[in-house]
Amino acid sequence: MTSNRQAPALVNECARIVTSIGNAPLLQSSPEQSPAMYRVECGTNVNTSLHDSFANVVETAKQWKVEKPNEQWVLVQKKRLKNRFSTLEGKARKSGSDKFKAADIQVPLFINNVAKSTLETDIVDYILEQTRVHVTLQKIKSRVQRQYSSYKMLVPSAKLSLFLDDTLWPEGITILEKLDTMTGTGRAITSTPEREHTPPTILPAIVPGTMSPYLEEKREDG
Repeated sequence: MTSNRQAPALVNECARIVTSIGNAPLLQSSPEQSPAMYRVECGTNVNTSLHDSFANVVETAKQWKVEKPNEQWVLVQKKRLKNRFSTLEGKARKSGSDKFKAADIQVPLFINNVAKSTLETDIVDYILEQTRVHVTLQKIKSRVQRQYSSYKMLVPSAKLSLFLDDTLWPEGITILEKLDTMTGTGRAITSTPEREHTPPTILPAIVPGTMSPYLEEKREDG
């Protein structure tokens, strides 16, 4: 129960609420729309939306910008299969023990047209001075008297290109890389006076106009 002091306040509050409700406008329900009117309005809305969509498409087509063709070349590459047998060469410096190292493969080269007065030590010293590589020479003996001497030497395969340079050898010296014992011909390089401006000369035999001493020895033995 409320006290007598709070009764007048409650009466005033109730009177204010009733007055505000009486002044508010009455809500009226909208008249029920017939199905025919609904179908007409729906059809009109659909036609209007379709008309608007076609208009938008036409307007968009007018604003379409055709891109210019690109005339630049395009590089197309096929994906290459990785070679399973590809190799690589080590570049690590040698360790202190030097127990694990690559094999020192030696390949033969033939020195021809050497003067009779030239000693083997002269050739070895010359090669050591020019290439810093010490080689061992083996003189090729022939039963036929010749005006020049021939030598066989073994050089490291890693430095083969250095020994096949015609600027390394004196003028007139012929270096034979390979020898065909059946025909007496091979691939040789010779030093020329114009060796600084011309490529190495490829000769069909050890010395022009001569035959391999190996074949001559075989013919005499036969």
